[in-house]
Amino acid sequence: MNEIGYETQSGGAEVVSLTARRPDSAAPALQEVRAYWEALRDDRPAPARAEVDPRGIAGALEHAFILERVAPGVGRFRVAGNRLADLAGMALHGMPLFTLFAPAARDGLAATLETVFRHAAPAELRLRGVAGFGRPALDGALLLLPLADITGRTTMALGALAYDGRIGRTPRRFLLPDTNPAARAGMTPAGAEPSNAPATSSEGHTPPRARPRLRLIEGGA
Repeated sequence: MNEIGYETQSGGAEVVSLTARRPDSAAPALQEVRAYWEALRDDRPAPARAEVDPRGIAGALEHAFILERVAPGVGRFRVAGNRLADLAGMALHGMPLFTLFAPAARDGLAATLETVFRHAAPAELRLRGVAGFGRPALDGALLLLPLADITGRTTMALGALAYDGRIGRTPRRFLLPDTNPAARAGMTPAGAEPSNAPATSSEGHTPPRARPRLRLIEGGA
């Protein structure tokens, strides 16, 4: 059984158990990106965006991307690998991460992104493709890892999205299966202000209040 949660500066922890592992073929790409990020950050909450060198994740570049936070719960692609463009059927530069997700998954995804950006909390989610005519079953996994911008705030993220199955007709969209744990976890208590990233967007909107933050614990049985 896989256990998925979040890692934070506070050291608090909660484990969310999922019913299945991420796809086997997704594991190497996500593991390579995660290991590179861990080596870069050392004992810091997050490494700087300027430190990321594509050569450090050469084996996972097709699956990798960098996001920039542009509004509460919204990340826009600054760079995206070819395998992600294949899913969308178009180049993803400048597009929101929501482009790859069905409407039903977007609230959970937005909550997860806010956790990553506001609390320097890595997150990993299992994905399930929306199937239909010309769109066969497609399982995947999404990894999101916080990055600091030039001001030291975590407004960017290094990530990877890998999947098992044939793409078929594009665009493809994903759902968050099971109970969408990330939509309800990894946030600060109501009324508490995070200290690691912007509390409001450039449009002046206040992001969602948060719940207790979590730590990533991986295990298998």
